Amino acid sequence: MKDLIGTTVMVQPDMLQDPMEMQGYTGKITRIFDDYRAACVKFEKSEIGFYPTDLLLMLIPADIVVDRLRNPDKMDLQIPDAIDVFEMYQLHATGLPEAQKMALDWAVSHDKLSEAIVCSVRDLAEGRVNRFGAQQRSGRRF
Repeated sequence: MKDLIGTTVMVQPDMLQDPMEMQGYTGKITRIFDDYRAACVKFEKSEIGFYPTDLLLMLIPADIVVDRLRNPDKMDLQIPDAIDVFEMYQLHATGLPEAQKMALDWAVSHDKLSEAIVCSVRDLAEGRVNRFGAQQRSGRRF
């Protein structure tokens, strides 16, 4: 598993109790604890929060999504959906924080695509994200 430090993540938007009140906000992972069970996230205004990794959403790595797009019938995507996925990953690949935030916001807000390309940090770390669209459970809970 590659290091996830520096990865852009979103705090689960429907999280009921967040002392920092950062539900739906994006930030970057600055530190991982307890075998990927918890992480520190730095937000735009330098706030730092400590979260369980199952409450942090991220885009599935691009190499896995490319393999998934080669099997569109298993993802149940139409051509316009695949184009949206491509554009989201182009935004994310710029490395610019605002573009990565926009890509993740877009992915999470698009119900059909969210199921295909968004996962929790924990799901990825524990190997529950595969290349053919058969995640054991989605990182998305809303």
